[in-house]
Amino acid sequence: MEWKGRDKRQFIRASFPCKVTIYTPQRRVLNIYTQDLSEGGMRIICEEKLEISSLVGLRVYLDKETAVDCQGRIVWVLEKPDSLIETSFLYDTGVEFYDMTEEDKRVIGDRIKLLADNIKASRIKGED
Repeated sequence: MEWKGRDKRQFIRASFPCKVTIYTPQRRVLNIYTQDLSEGGMRIICEEKLEISSLVGLRVYLDKETAVDCQGRIVWVLEKPDSLIETSFLYDTGVEFYDMTEEDKRVIGDRIKLLADNIKASRIKGED
């Protein structure tokens, strides 16, 4: 299933694969990686379908020394066939950050800005 809705993003997203630990309401712990990240949330691919509107605990590892802890709210889920296992599905999932400190928002925002600046610089170098 492909998303055909309107993009309502308020924040710049960066393709940034960082490790995330999710603590589900059923007390399960999922270790996954982000597909993209913004100050307001992230997109992840899960083997387990998370319920829309459910609240989950999050620990987002931006690097080996920096982790952000907050809550997240599942805002959308798209089922996709797993390309490795014919009868299995993966779940493309949108998570909105919830109950995050201003400092943690700034840390994520600074990391995304740094990534965007590095991409811009490498594109300029490539044009020389």
